Amino acid sequence: MQNSDPTAQTVLDRLQLAIESAAVHNPSDAERPAAVLRTDADSRWLPIIPQLRRLMPQLLTLGEF
Repeated sequence: MQNSDPTAQTVLDRLQLAIESAAVHNPSDAERPAAVLRTDADSRWLPIIPQLRRLMPQLLTLGEF
């Protein structure tokens, strides 16, 4: 799903929309997702997690597996 929200100006805004849109579901077709998982084996997203968490307090991160 491509985000076309004209108010989303920054990369962080776009990322937030992308994460939130990944949880969108059709209630007549499927159950609501319990979680959206994004693996990050190289920890490339780690530096922006604090910024994302300010926008999305529901964002959880797991430690190393």
